[in-house]
Amino acid sequence: MKTSRKLKITLVLFCLLGISSITIAQSPLKINVKTYDDDCNGSSKGTIRSQVSGGVAPYYLLWSNGSTKPTLEGLKSGKYILRVSDSKGNVAEKEVTINKPEPISIKSSPNHYVLYQPLGVLVDIDVKGGTTFANSEELYKIKIDDQSSFSSPLSNGLHKITVEDAKGCKLEKEMILSFYKEENIDADNTAQNLNK
Repeated sequence: MKTSRKLKITLVLFCLLGISSITIAQSPLKINVKTYDDDCNGSSKGTIRSQVSGGVAPYYLLWSNGSTKPTLEGLKSGKYILRVSDSKGNVAEKEVTINKPEPISIKSSPNHYVLYQPLGVLVDIDVKGGTTFANSEELYKIKIDDQSSFSSPLSNGLHKITVEDAKGCKLEKEMILSFYKEENIDADNTAQNLNK
């Protein structure tokens, strides 16, 4: 209310002084963005949300991929440029990067030793990349032949390893595994085998 009254008084004053036009200063055209990176390496799940302020509306948006929408979804990792112009011809640009996580990888070696336990299988393989589980003892979910626990020992040989990270990204790989019952392994030898 106070602002409206002040504006009225100002307009009356301008009329009394014989000034026919008023120039109101506009804030600069500005682009703000919020990005959501790609969940998995090689997927297309990135998102960019943009918000324009300042200048003189309406605004005209044009992304480097041809879109004219304020929000982009289903994006691969990479760089995207947003160009915005307003009704007065003012122009602003913003470059945005969608990042990708490091791909999940399993270190290869001639043999991977797996300690068989009555209630499950302890897998000792070198996994890197992806997004690890932050509040869990296990950094990744690991399955052998599509199973996470076993009621009896598996046979030595070629098995399918499935690694899943915190965002549901998966890697499958066939590997040679050697299984041992806990009661049949000397602790020192087990440690040496698991570190190979």
